[in-house]
Amino acid sequence: MVVRAKKKPNTDEIATAQNDITQYYMGKVLINPDTVLSSEAQGQGLKLYEDLERDDRVFSEMQKRKLAVVGKEWNIEPASEDPQDVKIQEFVENNLKEIKFDRACEELLDGILKGFKPCEIMWDYSEGDIWIKEFRGRDPRRFTFDLENNLRLLTWTDMLQGIEIPDRKFQLFRFGEKNNNPFGTGLGNKLYWPVWFKKNGVKFWAIFLEKFGQPTPWGKYPPGTEKTKQDDLLDAIKAMQTDVGIITPDNMTVELLEAARQSSVDSYGKWGEFWNTAITLVILGQTATTVGTPGKLGSEEARSDVRQDYLKSDCDRLSEWLNEQSIKWLVDYNFPGVKKYPKLWKQTEPPEDLESLSRVHQVILPLLDDVPTQFIHDTYSIPMPEGDEPVLVAKQMPQPFGFAESAHDKRGRYKNKNVASAFTADGGQQTIDSLIPKIMKDGGIEEFRSSLEKIINEATSLEDLEAKIIEQFKSVDIAKMKEILSRSILIAHLTGRVSA
Repeated sequence: MVVRAKKKPNTDEIATAQNDITQYYMGKVLINPDTVLSSEAQGQGLKLYEDLERDDRVFSEMQKRKLAVVGKEWNIEPASEDPQDVKIQEFVENNLKEIKFDRACEELLDGILKGFKPCEIMWDYSEGDIWIKEFRGRDPRRFTFDLENNLRLLTWTDMLQGIEIPDRKFQLFRFGEKNNNPFGTGLGNKLYWPVWFKKNGVKFWAIFLEKFGQPTPWGKYPPGTEKTKQDDLLDAIKAMQTDVGIITPDNMTVELLEAARQSSVDSYGKWGEFWNTAITLVILGQTATTVGTPGKLGSEEARSDVRQDYLKSDCDRLSEWLNEQSIKWLVDYNFPGVKKYPKLWKQTEPPEDLESLSRVHQVILPLLDDVPTQFIHDTYSIPMPEGDEPVLVAKQMPQPFGFAESAHDKRGRYKNKNVASAFTADGGQQTIDSLIPKIMKDGGIEEFRSSLEKIINEATSLEDLEAKIIEQFKSVDIAKMKEILSRSILIAHLTGRVSA
C-alpha cells in the first residue's frame, strides 16, 4: 500500500487590508467605511451616532435592549471537572463579583449603537494575584485601527494614526462585524435617517402650529401715515404675543385673518408616529413593548419583550468578547501555561416553572428509588441547614383508589414486606398486572369488551359493523363509560410510571 504525503494548505492571508480595493486607509490606519458617517458626519465621526440618543425614542429603546442583557444572570463554567479547572473558575467568578461587572457590561453594549466600544481594564496586584479592579468605558472616537485590525489610541501628539496601546489593556466589544471590518456596523447606521426625518418633521409641525394654530393679526393704517405711526401699529401687533403680523395702509384698523388650510394637524402626528415605529423596529425587532395591543393591559406573550433572538445574540456576543479577552487574560496572568479556559455565559433561557415542576415531583419522586434530599435543595434553591448531611428520601408505594394497601409508616418505611417487595424494580410490573383483572371486572370493561367482540364476529360487512356498533352505543351508560375509561387510563398511567 502506497502512503502519499498530505498536501499542506496555504496558511498565508491573501485578502489583506493592504490590497482591499473596498477599504480606505490613510498611512498605517484604516478609515471607517460607514457611508452615513462619511456623507453626513461633517467631521464629527461617531458623535453623529452618539447624538441620536438625544431622541427620546432612541434612548428609551436602546435602554430596553441593553438592560435586557445586563439584567440576565451570568455564570462561569469551568473548563472541566478537574480540581485545578474548578479552582480557576472560582478565581474568575470571585473577581467579577467583586467589581461593578453589570456596569461594565452596560458600557460595552454601547457598541450596539456605534459599532464598537473599548473599555480600559484597570488591573490590580495584591499578594501575588493579579485582579481586574475596574472596567472604564472609553469614547470610541478616541480610537482607530491599524491595517492588522489592532486598536490604536488617538492622542494630541498623534491625532491621525494614534499610538500603540499596551497588550491586555483594553476590552473590546464589536457589533455588526462584517467583512473583517474592525469598526463594526452599529445600529446608528440604520437609525440616522429615521431620526433625521422625524426631527425635521417636528420643525415643520412647530411652524404649522404657529401659523395655523391661531389667527394672524392684520393692522391697517390710512395712506400717508408716518413711518413712526406704522411702527407703533406693528409694535401693538407684536404685543399680541405673536411674531407673525402684517401692516397695510387703510384706516389703522386690526383684523384677524383665519388661515385656510387643506391638511390636518394630525398629519404631522402620524408622520412622527411612523418614524417612531421605524426606530423601534430597528432596535427591538418589534413594537409590542412600546405600542402595545389596543384593549389589553399588555401585548401578546410572543411579542412581550425584546425579541428573544436579539437578546440571545447580544448575550452570546458579549460573552464571547469577554471570554476571548479579559477572562483569558485574567487566567493567563494568574495561572500561566493553562490551555483551557473557563467560559462566562449570560443565561438567556427562561427560568424553570418551579410550581409546575413541584406538581410533577409530588407524583414522580415517591415512585423512584431513594432520592437524595440534596436534589430537592438544589432544584428549588433551598439552602441546606448547617450541619445537615444529605439523606435519602424513601421510595413510597402509590395508593390508587384504595386498590393498594397503605405501604409505609409515618417515617416512610414499608409496613408490609410483601407490598414492599412487590414494588421493587423487579416486582412493580407484577403488582400492576395483578390489579388489571380487578379493574376490568369491577369497571365493566370485560363485559363491554365481550359485547364488542360479539358484534365484530357477527358483522357481515363494514357497513353492518358500523351500524351495529352505533346501535350498541345507544344502550351504553355514559356515566359507567366514563368510569371505564378513567380506570383504563389509570392502568396505563401506573404501568408507564413503573416502567419508567
